[in-house]
Amino acid sequence: MDHKMILQLREPQITNGLLFCALLCLALIALARLNKERLFVLVLQGFKRLKWQDQLINEQERIENGTALVLILNFLISGGLTIFQIIRRTPCSNVDFYLLLGIPLFILLYWKSGQWLITLLVGKHEVTRQIKFNTRFSFFFGGFLFLGVAIFSLLNVKLLDHLLIFALAVFVILLTARILKGIWSAYLLAVPWYYIILYLCTLEVLPMLVLFGLYGDRFSSFVK
Repeated sequence: MDHKMILQLREPQITNGLLFCALLCLALIALARLNKERLFVLVLQGFKRLKWQDQLINEQERIENGTALVLILNFLISGGLTIFQIIRRTPCSNVDFYLLLGIPLFILLYWKSGQWLITLLVGKHEVTRQIKFNTRFSFFFGGFLFLGVAIFSLLNVKLLDHLLIFALAVFVILLTARILKGIWSAYLLAVPWYYIILYLCTLEVLPMLVLFGLYGDRFSSFVK
């Protein structure tokens, strides 16, 4: 009886679709956890520090492609869920709605295309593989963070007023870690400085300028 009353009280804030997306993300993480026993430890370690090629050859340290795809899917869904929570209370056009909801996919495609560009210009250098690993672990860890933010905002509607700040904080953490790890790995691998500048411009600075140009005006309406 009490349980039903609680659900009824939460129904205006929590739709079945949002709950389904959150449960789907948890199911994806559980599936990845079944495939890799030390999943959470590996993701946290891979995000905090550099993972080199020789370390990832070890079966216990490596996250297979299938598990990686599941975690990237979790990033896309949990990121979209967080953004939907931000924009759901503010009227916007259908175009703006889908553009904002597609930000996680835009980030994924842009970072991946940037990696391909670096590979095309530099070749199959060790640093290109290292950037790939850094990006992967950023997506993995970011999916966990975005899902946590989304679930807390679903359970406590008071957090919706601060959700944009939380989401931006997660994004800044992911971006900063990628930049620092990218520069440090390039330095350790003795990459020429002009390649480092190319990396920063194509993979870090330019995407932020494009994001600001596409979404700056749209997101300004959600800032109180």
